[in-house]
Amino acid sequence: MENPYEAPKSEIAIPEDSELVKIRKAHISVEESVKAMGGLYIITGIIIVIVAISVAFTMRDKTVSMIAVVAISIIVAVGCFITGRDMGRFILWTRIPTLVITTPVLLLFPVGTLIGAYVLYLIIGKKGRFVFTKAYQEIIAATPDVKYSARGK
Repeated sequence: MENPYEAPKSEIAIPEDSELVKIRKAHISVEESVKAMGGLYIITGIIIVIVAISVAFTMRDKTVSMIAVVAISIIVAVGCFITGRDMGRFILWTRIPTLVITTPVLLLFPVGTLIGAYVLYLIIGKKGRFVFTKAYQEIIAATPDVKYSARGK
């Protein structure tokens, strides 16, 4: 026997031509690129930790300056990891540490310059700024069926 007071189980579909769907489709490529850069930050943080730990175990002269370099490397790695994780969630505060971490990367010519410039474009650009807003978070929640397609369809 069914409960007559139970809420309906069907979801209300948002039409394809609604304004929310149009906004999401216009920004979804930036959304996916920001998620990818967040993943890159996580991987960078993991690599820095691995290198710092291996350096710490292979050091012959454990001077204060070498230990400080390892400690600072681990702090930067944790910062990269946390920033990357929250960048993929579009949390607004991650834009500042992303700018701080990415700016020195611009000096690593040519690959670092290209990647750094792209990250800065994603974070500072008009669409990138909008992706991090609360309004866009509400659009994502309202349009879960809109998925990224590399073909742009």
